[in-house]
Amino acid sequence: VGIAWIYSIGINSIRLYVQNRLLEQSLGLHVSPKLVRKLMREGGGKFLKPGAEKQELTIFFSDIAGFTTIAEGLDSDELAHMMNAYFQTAVGQCIHPTDGTVVKYIGDASMHIHNAPIDDPDHPKTAVRVGLQMIKAVKEYSKTLEAAGRPGVKMGAGINTGLGYIG
Repeated sequence: VGIAWIYSIGINSIRLYVQNRLLEQSLGLHVSPKLVRKLMREGGGKFLKPGAEKQELTIFFSDIAGFTTIAEGLDSDELAHMMNAYFQTAVGQCIHPTDGTVVKYIGDASMHIHNAPIDDPDHPKTAVRVGLQMIKAVKEYSKTLEAAGRPGVKMGAGINTGLGYIG
C-alpha cells in the first residue's frame, strides 16, 4: 500500500507538472510572458473555468495590404522570415506590452482583444494606441525591406468595441 501511494503521488506530480507546462506554453502563444506568469500564479484565471462571461471588449484586426502579390514574388524562406519579423514586431513590440491578447492569426492577418483577461478601463484608447504603434512599426519595417531590395508592406486595421464572451 505504501509503495502504491508513493507511486501514485509521483505519477500525479509528473502529470500536474506536464499539464502546467502545456497551459503555460498555450497561454504564451496569446499573451505576453509577464501575463503568462501572472495567470499561472492565479491558476489560469478565466481560461480554465467552464463557460464564458459576457464582457465589453475591444477587438482589433490587422492585415497586410496586397499580401498575396507580395507573397507570390518571394521565395518561401524569405516569406517566412518576413512574416516572422512582421508578427514579432506587431505582437512583441505593440500588442503584448499593452496586455493585449492575440486571439488568432489568419495568414498575414491577426486578431487581438483588449480588456481580457486583464481589465483595462481605457481598452478602446489602448487599442487605438496599439494600432498607431503597429502602423509606425510596420512603416519602419517596410523601409528596412525596401533598403534590402524587397517589396515594402503596408498594414490595414479595424477596431471595434462591444460585448463579447470570454471563457
